[in-house]
Amino acid sequence: METIAYLILTCLTLCWCYFASGRDKRVLFIYIPWLIFISILSYFNFFKNTTALPPRFLVAVLPNVFFIWVLVKKTKLNQLNIITLTSLQIIRIPIELFLYAWYLNKTVPISMTFKGLNFDILMGISALFLTIYLLITKKIPKKLLLGWNVIGLLFIINIVTIAILSAPIPFQQFAFNQPNIAILFFPNTLLPAFLVPVAVLAHVLSIKKLRGS
Repeated sequence: METIAYLILTCLTLCWCYFASGRDKRVLFIYIPWLIFISILSYFNFFKNTTALPPRFLVAVLPNVFFIWVLVKKTKLNQLNIITLTSLQIIRIPIELFLYAWYLNKTVPISMTFKGLNFDILMGISALFLTIYLLITKKIPKKLLLGWNVIGLLFIINIVTIAILSAPIPFQQFAFNQPNIAILFFPNTLLPAFLVPVAVLAHVLSIKKLRGS
């Protein structure tokens, strides 16, 4: 049941990202093959080898830097809807619930949850209220939204750092008793390979829209 819920969240996020980008077909052309590719690698346990150098997990993460660059570079301002981009961050609520479930299953440390050092659930909740506010008032408080998106990026940097340093790879620094192993398994690998990068993309596109409009 958890796997099905996780895959549903992934599909919803892809659709959400597509609409938030102004129905830019590049989103589908990039992410559908990418999701299939990463899912196959993850399903056949490619990422379970944590001793390989360079770490195999870079395969799931580094291409997203290029994907984000392409989509930010090519997407036009008039395509973007700040309300949809803001609402996309609501996905961080279910993501945090999954992380907490993984913690209970002893596959991530408590520091990666809202009971530890992960504050992302605040972004998800605030995204919900901001979306409601924007829909009702039709007003775009640019300075507020700019600051909120910057904070959202900082929160992502925070949890990504914790996740990397608590993973069972050669440069692990903490959480040795309960390391971050959940993301080594299918479909959990889609968190760093897709869900987190999409949250980053939404923040960067929002900043682009707010600064350019």
